[in-house]
Amino acid sequence: MPVTFCYYAGLAGIPLAVVQSIVGHMSPEMTKHYSAHASMEDKRRGMERLSFFTQEALPAVDEEPERAELRLMIESMPLEKVRVMLQFAKTVN
Repeated sequence: MPVTFCYYAGLAGIPLAVVQSIVGHMSPEMTKHYSAHASMEDKRRGMERLSFFTQEALPAVDEEPERAELRLMIESMPLEKVRVMLQFAKTVN
C-alpha cells in the first residue's frame, strides 16, 4: 500500500517531507522514487479518482495546466505568502 499512497499523495501535491513522515521512509530519495514520475495530466486524472478522499471541488479536466499547477502551489503555501503573491499580481495587472 505505501507505493500507491506515495504515488497518489504526489499527485495530490502533498509535500515530500509529509509523505515521507507518513510512510516512514528513512530517506526522501525513497519517497521520491514512488512519487515523482507523474505528469500534470496524470495528477489531474488521479485527483479526479480520489475526489472521495479530498471532499473538495477539484479543477476541471480541461483547466489549463498552468492554472492547475498554480492552484496546487497556492493551496500548499502559508497564507502570508499567498497575500504577498496576491498583492504583486494586482500591481502587474
